Amino acid sequence: MADCRNQAQLTQLYNSGVAKAEYVTRPMSSSDGQKRIPVVHHAGVRLTLNNGDKYLLHKGPNYGKSSDTVITPASNMKQSNWTTKESAPVQGKTVNDFMKNALPDKKYSVLRGNHCQTAAKKAFSQARK
Repeated sequence: MADCRNQAQLTQLYNSGVAKAEYVTRPMSSSDGQKRIPVVHHAGVRLTLNNGDKYLLHKGPNYGKSSDTVITPASNMKQSNWTTKESAPVQGKTVNDFMKNALPDKKYSVLRGNHCQTAAKKAFSQARK
């Protein structure tokens, strides 16, 4: 399932079993994408589904209407920019389990700690449960 264009496909994705989770990071860039911001990184969780498809779960301002958390095909990642920091096999978990852990119902806020790094760490914690 490469692209979710309707509710049925999104529901199918959310109910899909996860085989592997990876905590991934990439350098943070300026809003125009031209300059890297030193020390700061963007984080997410790359999920490998039981069928082999890969998706990136991540958070940022304006990425989503309610929680600013989205899941996109991992093919959208620029592979050279992302680094896997930790990976874990997963059993008995769905995409929805990981999404629910990524700071549900909280808007993105660097000052309040509701940002991509916290969300990715919380989502990745599903792999250890």
